[in-house]
Amino acid sequence: MKSIKNLLVLFALAITFSMQAQTDAVSKHFSDYVEDEKFTVVYISPKMMDMIANVDDTTDKDVMEALKDLSGLRILTTEQTPAKFYKEATSKLTDSNLESLMTIKSNDGENVNFFVRSNGDKTEELVLLVEGAEFVMLSMEGDINLKKVSKLAKALDIKGAEHLEELKNQ
Repeated sequence: MKSIKNLLVLFALAITFSMQAQTDAVSKHFSDYVEDEKFTVVYISPKMMDMIANVDDTTDKDVMEALKDLSGLRILTTEQTPAKFYKEATSKLTDSNLESLMTIKSNDGENVNFFVRSNGDKTEELVLLVEGAEFVMLSMEGDINLKKVSKLAKALDIKGAEHLEELKNQ
């Protein structure tokens, strides 16, 4: 599992992200901030997801299957005015074709929202928004199995990913 973490971090740091304007709310939100120096932006392409999924065969079977089923991963984070960016993203996603799956408001002031885009019984996109000491927006696309994604959360050493474990009971 460590090799996947290291590989993800290495490739995430090495990827240069350039996004074309797209119509869906998540892509638009990412493209609005991709050049903003206040944000850390990570994009792992479908090709990279495929390469990562085929590199390490010693990792948990469910984690590997979740990786193989993902076609992309996007992460947007900032420590500057997290409440502002959380509110803006939540508003955009609420008004989009995404459905709210779960909301968590903790007593320590952290807010977490999960949104999904489904096609019938199939979850095609999962979006995680976090407001706390920083704002995190994490978007996964592909054939998403929520139970497998919660296991994947443990393998990903990425800010905000720990909240994906909350999905294990969905």
